[in-house]
Amino acid sequence: MKTRFDHEHFKAVPLVGILRHRGMLDYAGLVEAVLAGGLTTLELSFTHAGAAIDLAGLVAAAAGRLNLGAGTITTLARLAEARATGASFIVTPMVVAEVVDACVASGVPIFPGAFTPTEIVAADAMGATMVKLFPAVSLGIAFVAQLKATMPELRLLPTGGIGCADIAGWKRAGADGLGLGGGLFPAALLANRDWAALSANIRRHVAAWQALLLSSTA
Repeated sequence: MKTRFDHEHFKAVPLVGILRHRGMLDYAGLVEAVLAGGLTTLELSFTHAGAAIDLAGLVAAAAGRLNLGAGTITTLARLAEARATGASFIVTPMVVAEVVDACVASGVPIFPGAFTPTEIVAADAMGATMVKLFPAVSLGIAFVAQLKATMPELRLLPTGGIGCADIAGWKRAGADGLGLGGGLFPAALLANRDWAALSANIRRHVAAWQALLLSSTA
């Protein structure tokens, strides 16, 4: 199944929700909660045996309304599996050259993970859609500010350990987007299928990002 990545939707809300869930998913319930919260882009980490099945279920439930991608892709075999089940974008935990090259060659948005300035610049030069700074909590907001001051052309997606209260700081430092995981998808809300509370939580995160956009245009 081939799905299209909607760049305009991602540009409007450049937040990647990262789902790491190993239990039974209510695909329709989750998708509707994510959409109601205003999120446009959702990554499912391929860290459990049923990840491909879960991604296919989410793709079917979303019916083109969400950008759905696969994370923790480290081999060409895993890339092929993710694409076959409908991933419209790919995320890696580090710079995996063969995966990045394959995505760039086929026009699939790719967000490779990087940590050092050398890795970040290399990933950007390879054609990354954005470079995922991971783990962002270890690098810190000042790192992004200094990097963007030197190389403003870099497109950076800090990911890892970022909460709702941190969004403003990362955005002001120059982050072009953010990867949000556990804070966006609390395990208890997923386990209880509390979709209303999940939507409200997602909405808070989206609003925190958009508030800065509104203030910059005021």
